[in-house]
Amino acid sequence: MRHHWTKCLPLILAMMLPMAACDDNEMAGPEDGMATLSVYLTDALGDVANVWVELVGLTAQGGEGGPVELLGEPTDLILLTDLVGVVQLLQVNADLDPTTISQLRLVIGDAVLEASDGTVYVKGNPVLPEGLDPENPGELHCPSCSQSGIKVKVPNDEVELEEGEAALVLDFDVAQSFGHKAGKSGKWVMKPVIHGTLVGDEDGDGDVLDELGLTNSITGAVALGTGFTIPECPAGEVRSIRDFIPTATANLLVDGENQPIVRAGAVAEDGTFQIGFLSPDSYTMGFDEVINLGDYQLTFTATVAPGQVTVPGPDVTGVTYTISAAECTASG
Repeated sequence: MRHHWTKCLPLILAMMLPMAACDDNEMAGPEDGMATLSVYLTDALGDVANVWVELVGLTAQGGEGGPVELLGEPTDLILLTDLVGVVQLLQVNADLDPTTISQLRLVIGDAVLEASDGTVYVKGNPVLPEGLDPENPGELHCPSCSQSGIKVKVPNDEVELEEGEAALVLDFDVAQSFGHKAGKSGKWVMKPVIHGTLVGDEDGDGDVLDELGLTNSITGAVALGTGFTIPECPAGEVRSIRDFIPTATANLLVDGENQPIVRAGAVAEDGTFQIGFLSPDSYTMGFDEVINLGDYQLTFTATVAPGQVTVPGPDVTGVTYTISAAECTASG
């Protein structure tokens, strides 16, 4: 398999705004019979203050030529929690033969997590971001991150790369990935959940960047029931509507373990939410009932309407959650 790497300065690209581009030569379309693949990173927010990760490899398997490395070189530490609603370019225009990719694996190097209480956990030996200077940081535990790598969840466990230009969007789901503090051990368990979505040049203009701003999403609002407020959890730790995590579960699409694809959304301070980069399917709307906060957990009771949506379709902009109760209890 022939692959040629071109390089562009890292860009933060707003999904709903005009996209920035690299030099015209670097953004040229594929040669006849070839496919070009750019790789972007985005994030769904979780219950942590900040998360930084270093990405050291992204391997595609399934083509006749054997595994292909899609990440030109390791990244610096990337602040994932800055990527809610935006995407960051990781690799531009890697030339590949059209093929069916049966598996994608992402290898993570160093990582840093700042919990909501200010405690810092590290993986590897990173240079800590400015402002973080803990005397005794905890361990961010992720056994498979740097060995075989994390298997990226893609619909029906395959990516069909056709002739022409395409973009692969990696959604690093912080809400599902950075689960909880491991009791009194001083460790924080990290089990990355990463979704991959292939975005093609649907309008045939030779530029896939405009499709990134139009990718299928579910949007709506989360509201509190009349007279209800979310309790502190634990006492003294203010919680808000942003701690609520809406989800969309695919009714037909499954991952490599034959489990339904589940995508999580991020709720803004004003109650609006978005679950983006969805593959076409019907989805059951739900939410994470229990939010693990280490020694405590926050349990939500809520309703959602409509309960089923179709992407793409007419009902993907009016989903409404109403939270009627929330209880803070000590973790078992």
